[in-house]
Amino acid sequence: MRATVFRGVGDFGIEEVPRPRAGVGDAVIRVTLTTICGTDLH
Repeated sequence: MRATVFRGVGDFGIEEVPRPRAGVGDAVIRVTLTTICGTDLH
């Protein structure tokens, strides 16, 4: 699956990562839309 990975200030990108698995009592949700504000990068 693709995920946006934040590594540090000004360093983030979309990468392929393993699909998470839910454990007992956990849940995995599908995020279909998200945004990031430019001030979040500081």
